[in-house]
Amino acid sequence: MTPVGLNDSTVVVVDDDTPLGRLVALRFVRAGSQRIGIVSSDAARAEATAQEVFAAASGMWAVAASGDLLSRSDAQRMVSELAASLGDADVVVSCRPSSELVSDVVTEDMAAREAGMVIRVGAHDAHEVIGGVTVCTAATDREPRDTAASIVDAALRSRTVTNRDAR
Repeated sequence: MTPVGLNDSTVVVVDDDTPLGRLVALRFVRAGSQRIGIVSSDAARAEATAQEVFAAASGMWAVAASGDLLSRSDAQRMVSELAASLGDADVVVSCRPSSELVSDVVTEDMAAREAGMVIRVGAHDAHEVIGGVTVCTAATDREPRDTAASIVDAALRSRTVTNRDAR
């Protein structure tokens, strides 16, 4: 697999009722991502964020998925919907602890492919590689814009975001 930036990566941002997910998604657009999935328990919020992200750059795809973030079947459905529209996720960002079930479903797929990156928010910055999947934690003790920048910077530094054509 050939390491590249984020220009050919599918990013899934899992958020629920915080401004961080929106900021993260827009930051990924500025970093060159062209396929972004927005997941939330609030369908209207997810759709509004996806439309804002879509309008942020030409040639970009942004798709919303919504459901119960605490339901494994809903998490699997949302991940499947996004994969059908955008392709398999290369990066998943979990902006709240309550949204980790969705990122767990994405991580299982990444582990099967032995590639991808999971970024979660938490108390402190951390980084490890588990079975080919890079798992990072971005500290939330900063302003939301700084946390969003830290999340995207971690993805840019990762060597697990791969060129889809090399798969």
